[in-house]
Amino acid sequence: METLKKVSKFVGKYMAFIVVAVAVLAFFVPASFLWVGKDWNFVTRLVSVNNLLMVVMFGMGLTLKLEDFKVVFTRPKDVVVGVAAQFLIMPLLAFLLVKVFSLPPELAVGVMLVGTCPGGTSSNVMTFLAKGDVALSVGMTACSTVLAPVLTPALTWLYLHETVTVDPVSMFTSIVKIVIVPIALGFLVNKFFGKFTQAAVEVLPLVSVAAIVTIVGAVVAPNQQKLFANGLLILGVVVLHNLLGYACGYGVGKALKLLPKHRLKSRTMTRAGAEITLEANPETVDEAKLAGFRAAGVNRLSLGVQTADDESLSRLGRPHTAAQSRAALAAAKAAGFENITGDIMLALPHYTRGEFDRTLA
Repeated sequence: METLKKVSKFVGKYMAFIVVAVAVLAFFVPASFLWVGKDWNFVTRLVSVNNLLMVVMFGMGLTLKLEDFKVVFTRPKDVVVGVAAQFLIMPLLAFLLVKVFSLPPELAVGVMLVGTCPGGTSSNVMTFLAKGDVALSVGMTACSTVLAPVLTPALTWLYLHETVTVDPVSMFTSIVKIVIVPIALGFLVNKFFGKFTQAAVEVLPLVSVAAIVTIVGAVVAPNQQKLFANGLLILGVVVLHNLLGYACGYGVGKALKLLPKHRLKSRTMTRAGAEITLEANPETVDEAKLAGFRAAGVNRLSLGVQTADDESLSRLGRPHTAAQSRAALAAAKAAGFENITGDIMLALPHYTRGEFDRTLA
């Protein structure tokens, strides 16, 4: 299991390089991925692009908690601005690029779908790597995903119905089937089988990256000739779309005076060496969230461990497990926290000296 965790962490960290390597392999050796989704046997039928997408979405659902939606109520302006920018700026930029470069219908559809689809897990990872507001990113991703079955087909039809035939009802059904249902199932599994998902999430990047690179290979391989003819054009449009999206998103945030988290530090830490403490329950934090708080200036973390005995935790009505406490501690260290304390209860009913010693250990 430890080996799997290490491999999973490695592929998660170097996902971008792995995706590029697989894309190159699929381009120069198409046969390596032409089997995906073919009606040759049970395995090739099972490993289809749609099924792989559902695996990725299910994995995303396993990482979602009700807490991820709390930002909608605690920071409604930020979420509304972010989601509105997602579904207004990105589709408009995609449409303008389609017109400026006079893209043929098949490429126009692809570019527009990139513009009208919601942000995904990768956006949260990029926000984390950029030391951005991870909590806001997760909340925006959750909200935009929920809205996608309606807005993605509607916006695609709005911009392309005069160029190609767009069936918004069919798109709605596909998005619900491939995106919403797997995410909802993953969320429910995480809700009711938390102990299982806590272990599964640690190797989830390995499964997700395997699915994503297979999807990339399955898309690149059969379209080798088209990519050879239009590769530079597609690359240029995609790069421009992303860069313009970053610039416009930053501009909107700047214009509306949304406070970046790194500025929170300069506004709150008025005295050198001041201590800012975050108190949290173990099941509510992960490395990405804690890194966001650390970047904001929080320099001490207090975890509500209570005890390392699961039976005692259950009797106390605590929602976390001892394994989650250990995972939260590891995540805090990985996020850069050096000052970490744990709240531990004493004199609990049926609590023994041995249990107390195990908690301290």
